[in-house]
Amino acid sequence: MRRLPVAMLFIHVIFIPVGYTQDLDSLSHSIDSSSKAIEQTTKDLDRWTDSTQQITLRHQTTQNSRNLDQFLADMKEQERKEKRQTYIRIGFGAAFLVVLIIGLARRRKIRNGEV
Repeated sequence: MRRLPVAMLFIHVIFIPVGYTQDLDSLSHSIDSSSKAIEQTTKDLDRWTDSTQQITLRHQTTQNSRNLDQFLADMKEQERKEKRQTYIRIGFGAAFLVVLIIGLARRRKIRNGEV
């Protein structure tokens, strides 16, 4: 009876390391293939992220250029309105200057009795 457990232990010690080496080889192969798959997935994800960022950057650039074009158009319109108002004010000022000169000339004629 005592020989059976000793024999089983002996068989176990001799044959199990061979099984473990096969398992270790397959495990290292599995780890290698897993790491390659992870690297490939990481590269794909990086490529996808880069392309997504490029698309986003292009969209933002296009949107910014549209906003800038709209801003410049608004600024030109504002400058045009300000220029028009300036000319109107200058015109009113000139008209009032003419009225003032005419009024002062009449007053002078009235004082001098030239009416």
